[in-house]
Amino acid sequence: MRTVFDAYSILLQQRRHFLIFFLVLFVGGLGAVYLKRPAFESSSKLMVNMEGLDVSLSQAEIPAAGPQLQAVEAVMSQIELLTSRDLVVALVDRLGTETFRAPLPENPVVRLLVQTLDGVSRGLGKFLAVLGLVQPVGERDALIEQVANAIRVFPVRQSPVIVVSFRWRNPTIPPLALRTLLELFNEKSRRLDAIRSEYVLFSDQVKLAAEALEKAEAEARAFDQSHDIADLAREKQMLIDRIDRLSAMRADAGVGLDEGQASVTRTQTASAGEQLAPLRARLHTLNEERAKALASFTPEHRAVQELDRQISETKAAIAAENDAIGAAIVASRARLRILLDAEQANNRIRRNIDVASQAFQTYRKVATDRQNMLAHETVVHVQTIDAPSEPIRPLGASRLVWVMAAFILSLIVAAVATLALNLFRQRSQVVPLAAVEPPTEATLRLKSGF
Repeated sequence: MRTVFDAYSILLQQRRHFLIFFLVLFVGGLGAVYLKRPAFESSSKLMVNMEGLDVSLSQAEIPAAGPQLQAVEAVMSQIELLTSRDLVVALVDRLGTETFRAPLPENPVVRLLVQTLDGVSRGLGKFLAVLGLVQPVGERDALIEQVANAIRVFPVRQSPVIVVSFRWRNPTIPPLALRTLLELFNEKSRRLDAIRSEYVLFSDQVKLAAEALEKAEAEARAFDQSHDIADLAREKQMLIDRIDRLSAMRADAGVGLDEGQASVTRTQTASAGEQLAPLRARLHTLNEERAKALASFTPEHRAVQELDRQISETKAAIAAENDAIGAAIVASRARLRILLDAEQANNRIRRNIDVASQAFQTYRKVATDRQNMLAHETVVHVQTIDAPSEPIRPLGASRLVWVMAAFILSLIVAAVATLALNLFRQRSQVVPLAAVEPPTEATLRLKSGF
């Protein structure tokens, strides 16, 4: 207790020094309190849901199933995705570096102090970088590091809930940055799901194969219409058989083939030679009747002349039929030549149809199988159950609390400094006993008067 009273008396004696120490410390504390910018935080909650289909779409006794995903694994994977560097870089690039810059204070004195400190800090950083003492970092890279440190993601114990928070000095930045971060997170999740499940890729391939098949079929229809072809192989075989049959008829008739131009239709070509056999049989019958008639009548007889007229008409009809056969052969050969010229293109078109059809069937089956497999896989869905909140007040204690703390701390430090200064002065004024010379006998006699 005596020590406290001694210290109090010393402070009263040295109140000038105590007041100086207190004012210096308290003013410095006030400057630190007002220069320190408060931090604001915005938070949001996400729920991780998992779903899967337990039925068999293929009606198999043992449906195909992949490895089951655990809830902890799903939650941790989403946390790693939220804190990935690519997501932070995309966030900074989307909002821009200008958005994250803090506005200058409205107070001109504080604004001057902030600008001065900022200029000194930049100048010192450039000077140290020139000397090679520190590694220079660009504004964008430094901002990316700050944003990455400002994001806090942690799971809620015993629940599939993730809490995401963002802290920044400017109160308008945390909700804006957090909403943008969640939008980028959802976009990246959809992209990863599309890459992970090849069903979309196979579906696109099915569409492309169907388009290629339709194009090949349209080309085949246009080719058949331009060449008037129903079945090239069958028509070619029919033409070859017809040419052989008609050539054999003319050879039996002893008539050579005239390669002249022939203008006949397909119907006339198909019906050519049908009347040749009846005409030959009739001619043979007429010749027999004329021979019988000549046995009884003279050539000038009316019956014989009638038979001669009929024989001449029949020969004329046979000659016309032979001409029709020749024209049919020429037309058939011309048509056969056209088909032979078009056969290579026709084969190519048919091969394209076969290839496109096979590709379409293959990709369709693969897409169907992949769809059935995806139905049994565990799908992770992330839903926002709590939207990013608007910060109402800064984090930590208010400025009043900090001013009171600075006041109390200044009193304590000023008192300690004053007591230390007083102790130092007292020790500096005390002369050590070893330094004082003992009085000699002559000195004592002089002082005593002897």
